[in-house]
Amino acid sequence: MKTLAIFDDQNYDLNWERYERIAVRAIVIKGSRIALVKNIKEGYYKFPGGGVEDKESFLEALARETQEEIGLKIIPDSVKEYGMIHEIRKSLHTHSEIFHQKSYYYTASVEEDEFLRSFQSREIESGTAIEWPNILDA
Repeated sequence: MKTLAIFDDQNYDLNWERYERIAVRAIVIKGSRIALVKNIKEGYYKFPGGGVEDKESFLEALARETQEEIGLKIIPDSVKEYGMIHEIRKSLHTHSEIFHQKSYYYTASVEEDEFLRSFQSREIESGTAIEWPNILDA
């Protein structure tokens, strides 16, 4: 998959242990609107998605995370690779650890029916909300 960007804060020691996390993100466009998840507490937006669990395929993780975060079911045959982003920085949770996340982005269509969202406790604490801004206004 094509690398879109590498965000490296270079705020760590190269001798530290490295924690690697694999995540998937869905780029979901319906009409002229795009699905984004907003962290109200921190004030940033992200594409729906999250970590790939053990023995889970990227497509399974993408479908699960999209349904959990925006309440919509991905149409598997519509999923197309878009690109990957690397995020490398000092861990926010563990002293003397490098956090390296590889996020794989996919475009996807979704079914019209909405399902119940199921945010994790850390997402609830941050005030997570789904938004559908109009991309034609950008």
